Amino acid sequence: MSSCKNVITLFLSIALLTFPSCLSPEGFNKATWTRDELVHWYAQHRPSNEGLKTFGYRGSDRNYHYFITRPIDSFLMPRVSRTELEIADERPVKSSSSFPLYYYLVDPLQSFKEVSAQ
Repeated sequence: MSSCKNVITLFLSIALLTFPSCLSPEGFNKATWTRDELVHWYAQHRPSNEGLKTFGYRGSDRNYHYFITRPIDSFLMPRVSRTELEIADERPVKSSSSFPLYYYLVDPLQSFKEVSAQ
């Protein structure tokens, strides 16, 4: 029985190393994104992930625009340089963890324009 558990553990370990995207969308540990990287990531993962329909604008500081989404059980909080992206309705970045976590929803596939909740 012990050798069977070892084989299963080995198989699962290899599978997780080979196919890490089966656990969560790639890029989860990345903080700073280019505009194009974030749009590509969103376009790739949104069709199969209902959690990505909530993509919030958290605000801006002098260097970055900040966003938040929760594709799985953890939050992804990417930021994009202000030089790469223009936000029409800029607000100060939310630095606290109080609710709400974002000002409004945006759609990365529509140039990060504000969208209504669905």
